[in-house]
Amino acid sequence: MPPNEEVENAAENICDMVTRLGFEFEDMVVSEGKEDKNKNYYIYANKGGEKFYIILPTAYDFGEIVYPFNIAMTIGSLLSDEEINDLVSEEVEYPQERAGEILIEQTPINRILRAKFSIAAYSSTSLVSYSENTAENGFPTEYECRRGIFPYTEGFSIRELDDRIESAIIAGKNGARYVRNGLFIDKDNKQDPTEYRLFTAL
Repeated sequence: MPPNEEVENAAENICDMVTRLGFEFEDMVVSEGKEDKNKNYYIYANKGGEKFYIILPTAYDFGEIVYPFNIAMTIGSLLSDEEINDLVSEEVEYPQERAGEILIEQTPINRILRAKFSIAAYSSTSLVSYSENTAENGFPTEYECRRGIFPYTEGFSIRELDDRIESAIIAGKNGARYVRNGLFIDKDNKQDPTEYRLFTAL
């Protein structure tokens, strides 16, 4: 477990590297645990519009680059405002995302089971790990691709950071491409969005 000061210095160094690489630095947020003195440093940035963040926990001697992708939001974007209003009855911050979640939940998992496994397969490599949050039927509503970094080692460099960011983004984009090109909404002969179901063509 590195000292807090060392983690803070590493976080500032990574922020500098991100800027030198030509990425857009967005913010750095520090969160503290309620029951201990551990802190998490979150560095938010994007590369060419692809958002990612880097987390450095003081409880571990490594950090992670994280590429998040919201499947529910992407599915919800296929609906019109009227369809979203028909699906989402409650007051929520992101109606489009909630509409996507509802479509996922009302689709039998056997119709989209192949898509569930394909998303995981496209979004992970031998170097990049994949994790997902799922709806009640087991289909993912969002996922994250993660690649470890070791900023406290002597050999850690801007080139290594760049390579690891790139690998996490590529894996995440592969999964996102599958979602955008392989998942569709079956609206044929259906007037009520509550009768819509998802299907996959890939």
